[in-house]
Amino acid sequence: MPRPGPRLLGILAACALAACGPAPVPPAPAPTPPVTPPPATSARLAWSQNLTLSGEVRGRIVTIAPNQPGQVSECTGRNSKTGGAWASTINGLLGQDVYGIVFSAQPYRGPGSYSEAVAKVQVHTVDNKKVWQSQPGDPVTLTVANDEESGTVQATLTNLADGTTKLTLSGSWSCVT
Repeated sequence: MPRPGPRLLGILAACALAACGPAPVPPAPAPTPPVTPPPATSARLAWSQNLTLSGEVRGRIVTIAPNQPGQVSECTGRNSKTGGAWASTINGLLGQDVYGIVFSAQPYRGPGSYSEAVAKVQVHTVDNKKVWQSQPGDPVTLTVANDEESGTVQATLTNLADGTTKLTLSGSWSCVT
């Protein structure tokens, strides 16, 4: 996603030239961001999940919620190593409730196992009124399989509202197309 800074400067420069000079000069195109593979979204996928939540929220997520504005499941997937980061967002159904689950590994070295030093995990309600996130001291193991579109997770997360209540997330995930 392009950064808004250069584009905004170009727009401001074009406006200034239009107000001061006889003929506007078109702004230089914004720099093109590095090419990265587009994220795979759940609209095209039959992702399989087997994620168990315990602690403050209990249950098992096996189904992805349908994509809608502000609630899109996606993962960077294959070739993330060139970007130095791997990430996935899963919006899963737990009964009638939707929970967002975010995994990331940075720096990303390719398929393998990542600990809390590199991997971050978050679980949140769709309205973000409740957020649990891995914090220093919370154990995290995120494994990215060789296909870079599936793996396992075992994480203990801290409730960001009170800083003490824990949530455990464990199981397997997939964003395989």
